[in-house]
Amino acid sequence: MIKIPHLLLVSGSNRNVGKTTFICQVISNIAKEKPIVGIKITPHFHGSRSQKSIILENEHVFISLENDNNSSKDSSLMLQNGASKVYYIEVKNDDYYDVVNFITKLQPEIPVICESASLRKFIEPGLFILIDNQEVKDKKPIFTELMLKADIIVTSDGQKFDFDIGRISFENNQWRIN
Repeated sequence: MIKIPHLLLVSGSNRNVGKTTFICQVISNIAKEKPIVGIKITPHFHGSRSQKSIILENEHVFISLENDNNSSKDSSLMLQNGASKVYYIEVKNDDYYDVVNFITKLQPEIPVICESASLRKFIEPGLFILIDNQEVKDKKPIFTELMLKADIIVTSDGQKFDFDIGRISFENNQWRIN
């Protein structure tokens, strides 16, 4: 398993549990002191790729630089909250080879925060945070597996969290909880 200390990975128990809100708050906090890179990974192809700066495109993966900072898309919200760059990635069939290769080439002195569940099967991030909304009864099938790998499980109502995001820092090229 590849270790990536400068990567903070965020996943959730299901959709709409507050993952993007959490990520945007971390970005906003860290961006006050240093540049931060955001990554949004989705496990399926959407097809709408206009206004994207394509970095890699093949039958298994699509990687682009997000340019739109005026929409409600997760990747756009990361830009709006202070990320210096945001990469949008679509990947099919758990074929994460190109994705892992791309992430490992990002500069280790710049913090990276990523929203993905499946990526955790292939890498060991510097910090792995799992967001759970106790009111959401239908959990993702991978949720139990992710719970065992999480550094911390944060409870959310979709907007607020039982964790002080100010405790998260990036020091000496790795993520920490203070």
